[in-house]
Amino acid sequence: MKYRALALCVALGACAPRAPAPIAVHPDACHGGPVTLWLDFEGAGVVHAAGDDSAAMPVASSLAPTNAVVPPFDASAIAPKVSRDQAIASIVDRVRTIVKPFDVDVVTARPNATPYTRILVGGTTAALGVSATEAGLARLDCGNLTDGDVAYDFAAEQTPDYGGVVGIANTAAHEAGHAFGLEHVDDPDDVMYSAATPALTLPELFGLAFGGNGDFTPYGSPSGVRQCTSADPIDEPAILDCAVGAAPAGGDVISPTVDWPEPSGPVASPMTLTATADDDTGVVRVEAYKDLELIASIETPPYTFSVDAAPGEHFYVTVEAIDAAGNRATLTRALVGAVPAPSDDGGAPPPPDLAPGNHQNMPMSSGGCAMSGAPSAAPWSLLLFVLLAAFTASRRSSATGSSSPRRR
Repeated sequence: MKYRALALCVALGACAPRAPAPIAVHPDACHGGPVTLWLDFEGAGVVHAAGDDSAAMPVASSLAPTNAVVPPFDASAIAPKVSRDQAIASIVDRVRTIVKPFDVDVVTARPNATPYTRILVGGTTAALGVSATEAGLARLDCGNLTDGDVAYDFAAEQTPDYGGVVGIANTAAHEAGHAFGLEHVDDPDDVMYSAATPALTLPELFGLAFGGNGDFTPYGSPSGVRQCTSADPIDEPAILDCAVGAAPAGGDVISPTVDWPEPSGPVASPMTLTATADDDTGVVRVEAYKDLELIASIETPPYTFSVDAAPGEHFYVTVEAIDAAGNRATLTRALVGAVPAPSDDGGAPPPPDLAPGNHQNMPMSSGGCAMSGAPSAAPWSLLLFVLLAAFTASRRSSATGSSSPRRR
């Protein structure tokens, strides 16, 4: 499955244009917010239409080749150790964190009034009858001038090996970016990134944001040129300030603090850890991840969780503290599972210990699909490359003029 995803990504070409003629954005076109972004986890019927209507029942979508049904979000393969509601809360709050600088209200229930952008979160590409290499799909709406945009986040394609709830949230934010008028950029730290790379760290995946350092990338663009008016580097905050508005002044911008004890050597399984977290207005939730799988979601202290590890397994644990305003603190460390002592009748000695320390800036691989040889990178260099390749393929196809698969 991982090798297939990689091959599809490498073979993927620009996707066919699916958007109407682009609309140039002029200074007097700025209309600001607030803008409502509805993350719909409950599924919906979809009918093919010339234009999008996110309020229709069934949804009218220009991106649906045929009539289809997008099923409700299923968390069983995405985050099996937490409840569906906890997985949804994790996705929604991560999207809220990404769009926090802007006047975007993220909701999970049908808004009382239009207009709003609606992202259907769930199912696979097969539900919509589109390319199997896409993790998301959206219409490029230059300037966010068209009401009722509909986008897709194929959550069932994004198991923990391919991003889990972190990837689903990044995909949702990426597709929302297209609906708000953003095109692909070449900055790997940006939500709108469009090129695969094996060099991102877990903290980078956990910390993607709309930035202003990336240049336009023509990958996936039907014409190979910009469809919206902009210049390099693309100033996404300025574009979003124009299209959806800046967040109202005076909000909470203070991030929580978080910490958890670092084991001094290999850890026995199951390992129990207790995190500490604090915030000026209160911590809403502490989440724990093993690699990219959400394994715990805790609303009140003590923030205690358990991690399973196979003997000699090298993995990462990430703990995040989130407050009500969407501010968050993240701490990632590399760990290794303890190996039983060899028996008297011989046997291979345990592998070398993973050096202790905070590995927040440790690259997940040394490049390409080649294993670096370092014990901490062995299973991850290929995995992260595949993850980012698929992540990228989705967004790349998404940049085509309207359709946008995401980082996944």
